[in-house]
Amino acid sequence: MDTRYLDIIDASGKIERSVPVEIAHKELLLHRSIHILVVNDGAEIYVRLRPQTKAIYPNLWTSSVGAHVLSGSSPDETAKKELKNFLGLEVPLQKIGEQKVADTFENELITIYTCRSNSVALNKLEGDAGEFMNTEKINQLANEGKTTPHLLTSLKVFNS
Repeated sequence: MDTRYLDIIDASGKIERSVPVEIAHKELLLHRSIHILVVNDGAEIYVRLRPQTKAIYPNLWTSSVGAHVLSGSSPDETAKKELKNFLGLEVPLQKIGEQKVADTFENELITIYTCRSNSVALNKLEGDAGEFMNTEKINQLANEGKTTPHLLTSLKVFNS
């Protein structure tokens, strides 16, 4: 597998350099990612259970789509590409904000998008399961420690 590189950015979003993903995570260097919330006609959000095989946040519920913005790509390009890769969707995306997510595993500036669809085709490489949930159920999972910070941050922006 080829080494994937991320653009390391400063607090204003200016690119400083590119490093392998593993280095960015190990050193908690600030980099970009995208997260998408797919909303159905019942105002439920599609959330996916991260595979147990993932090194970071295994077996936790997360946003509909979440991906790093690789070096040389933009958040908009990444969002469109990964929406199709993760869920088989080619629908219009609406950018709703940017927020920083930082913890002991990640240091990311995430660009958050939303889109509408009543069905998805989950790529099993990107999730062990997925379902449309109302915000009450998502918050219950969060209270039980079963969600990623990315999902909660994306939901907060969505609800603001």
